[in-house]
Amino acid sequence: MNVAALPARLRRPEKADLAILVDWMRDPELMRMILGEQAGSIRQFREQILSILTGGFGPALSNTGHFIIESDDGAALGMAAFTKTSWRNRSAYYDVYVPESYASSECLHAAHNLTIAFGFDELNLHRASVRISAKTTTLHAALLDLGAQREAILRQHVLRDDGPENVYLFGVLRRDFAGEREP
Repeated sequence: MNVAALPARLRRPEKADLAILVDWMRDPELMRMILGEQAGSIRQFREQILSILTGGFGPALSNTGHFIIESDDGAALGMAAFTKTSWRNRSAYYDVYVPESYASSECLHAAHNLTIAFGFDELNLHRASVRISAKTTTLHAALLDLGAQREAILRQHVLRDDGPENVYLFGVLRRDFAGEREP
């Protein structure tokens, strides 16, 4: 099935999403997604959230943008972002944020499936890449199930509360994508 037939969709954030984003702002994972691994202030984070809602592009925002992951019944399930997009090479990095209330392995699998399918079907990408923590082993299996390959290990790439942490780089090509979509 194509992106339009999945039980959720990606859409641009709107001003009406402010309350949801403010609620999610308490989660440091969202701050990492919005600001990247750089240490940012809460003020920078708020400015980026406002920029996302108003359609502006601040310095840390991607050249493709941020999207709300929304269920068929209108519930916001999380957020997806495409960054470092190379239109010439038809490739991009993506990231997915799902709040803890929805963070089951099935929901994470569906969010990544939807985001990758969106990248291939709507953005006409040839390749999508994602960096994820080495500790999220259930997500590794989900990405492999979607046709992604673990392409690199970035040793002690990020600093977390419990010290340096490895990051895995996964990549999926359009031809290898095994998500829920028609050929």
